[in-house]
Amino acid sequence: MTLRSTLRYFIIFGMSDENAVSLITYRNAKILGMEEKDKLANVVVWNINPLHIDACPKLVLGEEKILRKR
Repeated sequence: MTLRSTLRYFIIFGMSDENAVSLITYRNAKILGMEEKDKLANVVVWNINPLHIDACPKLVLGEEKILRKR
């Protein structure tokens, strides 16, 4: 099961999209003490809502580089 699939279950059972994504990003970073400012982040740009079944990444950025562009 993928992380994206897991998020869908949270949403099916009533969690908002924003809370579901926060659950696996910011909240985990906060628990681990990694919520510091001035840090670089990896970014994925999706063609549509990433929780939609047909979602596909258009652009992946990491370590200040384009890792994938579609």
